[in-house]
Amino acid sequence: MAAAPGGCVAMTRPLAIMHDREWGSGSGALPWPNVQMPQVARSSARLRPPRVHRLCWCGAGPEGSGVRAELDRDRGMSRQRSRAVAARSHPAVTTPVPAPGRDGAARVDVNARATALFAAGIGLVAFALYLATTAPSVSWRFPPHGDSGDLASAVATWGIPHPTGYPLYVLIGGIFTNLVPVGQIAYRLGLFSGLCAAGAAVFVFLTVLRLAPVVPRATAAMRYGAAITAALAFATSRTLWSQSVQAETYAQLALFAALIAWIVAGPRDPRRQLWGAALAGGFALTHHTTLGFSILGAALALALRHRRRLLEPRLLAGAIVLLLAPLTLYLMLPLRAAQHPASNWGDPETFDRFVDVVTGAPYHHYLDHSLSVFIQGLPVAIRLLIGQFAWWIVPFAVGGAVLLWDADRPFAAYGVTAIALTTIFYTEYKADGRENYLIQADVLIAIFAGVAMLATLVWAFEAAQPALRRYLPALAVAAAALTVLPWAVAGLHDFNLRNEWDGWNYAVATLNAAPLNGTVVSDQDPHTFALWYAQRVGHIRRDVTVVDPRFKDPAHQR
Repeated sequence: MAAAPGGCVAMTRPLAIMHDREWGSGSGALPWPNVQMPQVARSSARLRPPRVHRLCWCGAGPEGSGVRAELDRDRGMSRQRSRAVAARSHPAVTTPVPAPGRDGAARVDVNARATALFAAGIGLVAFALYLATTAPSVSWRFPPHGDSGDLASAVATWGIPHPTGYPLYVLIGGIFTNLVPVGQIAYRLGLFSGLCAAGAAVFVFLTVLRLAPVVPRATAAMRYGAAITAALAFATSRTLWSQSVQAETYAQLALFAALIAWIVAGPRDPRRQLWGAALAGGFALTHHTTLGFSILGAALALALRHRRRLLEPRLLAGAIVLLLAPLTLYLMLPLRAAQHPASNWGDPETFDRFVDVVTGAPYHHYLDHSLSVFIQGLPVAIRLLIGQFAWWIVPFAVGGAVLLWDADRPFAAYGVTAIALTTIFYTEYKADGRENYLIQADVLIAIFAGVAMLATLVWAFEAAQPALRRYLPALAVAAAALTVLPWAVAGLHDFNLRNEWDGWNYAVATLNAAPLNGTVVSDQDPHTFALWYAQRVGHIRRDVTVVDPRFKDPAHQR
């Protein structure tokens, strides 16, 4: 091997074929020493000597696959002829092919800028729908009826709402309401819910894109179309929308569920996936303990995907630390209870009361684990899941789960597990608003349906006659509009709380009607929580004592 002019490396083995007349010499020798030009039959056609721009050989192996030749060929030799000569003379050099996807099919790279623009567009559209329908104050209309008053009171006083105490919600909600000084505290928390729900829709979009390689021969346009449709179908689902226009915790639950799904569908790096899922799971548990259903599904997926790698001490130790570290936010409850805030549910200053609040002990009596209850509740849960979207979304989701079971079984197992656990919990938990726990299942149904939509687009394009393929984009857009627009229009009517002042007006009128230093007795959550909100946030008639006989501890009577 010898150094060639211009910094290239000349090799003694001939790795490119040139006609000797192209060098203006009949000797067959290259202008550099130690490199011999192979002799080939002269062509009868007259060839003009081309201008050599650069000729470079680097790192050739025994088969010559390391050849890199860049030539500025003259018009006398066509591109097709030069390729044919190279193929006959040096068959070891092949044309690169795209890197394979998960199923071995060629990967279709989506544009990062286009992905960001579509994601931003989905978030803006979803948030605009929620913004147009957000309640200006506490709301009673949607289940769980009245909890917004309790949550808004706790956030405004940096206190403790009903179990499980929701330390992350109080912390982030308190920061958000102080940064966005618009309207009442309850309205600001409604905006916070809308932002979180819009973020969940964005993660549904990104997750479908991450899973798209399991469908071979799908173009970038098909992938974007299916992912956008799935995300907007989820954004306009009925339960999510009802919880995204008031001060509630379920939009944040949807955000965490979608984030975990996005992590599980991500790059197959054990450390990134395990540590990312552990960190997200830790924060998720400080918000809502029922997110443990998604965490269990994610753990199953990672165990199936990485198997023995998960037992590596450093990897496992890091995951445990990242999972447990966010749970220290629960220490805010006894620390804050010791300061006796206005909202101090359960007064978790002692260890026993702390455990009761964090585990939701006051609500355990709503659970019924009998088989008959499950059998009775299962059809109701299925009807609710189907009713969240256009009726064909759930059948598509079943098809997407089947497809992923063959192409990406860990993710399919994660999704099926999370859906099954949330559905079982719904059937056994008899509290008001239990349908909101199915939002985790709604997230995964939308993702599965997006994958099936993509497979359907590919099938339709390949099955259609060439003359009909020109109409397929228009038909696909029409199908997407039919999946999303009717639900968006219905939601703007059904979930419109812009003029919802009933809770606030009731609380103000009741407190103002009470005598000085009087007592108001209430035994319903919507009424009690609205009265708390008017006193603790609106500072109306603080001299009045609100008593709810269902609460025995003095902390609720402050």
